[in-house]
Amino acid sequence: MLLVPDYTKEEAKKIINASSSFKIVQISLGTINNAVDISIKTQFSFWDSLIISTALESS
Repeated sequence: MLLVPDYTKEEAKKIINASSSFKIVQISLGTINNAVDISIKTQFSFWDSLIISTALESS
C-alpha cells in the first residue's frame, strides 16, 4: 500500500518552493561505475549507491 502524505495545497507549495534551492547534478558513466562498486562493496541497492556516488562527486 502506498502511503501518501495529506498535505494542504499551501503546504505542498512550500515543499515545492523549498526544493528549488537543491543543486542539480549531472551524472556520468564514471558516477555509475562508482555506484556499482559501492553497491558491490556495501550490498546497498544500486540506486542508494548512485545517490552516494553522486553526493561524493558533487561535494
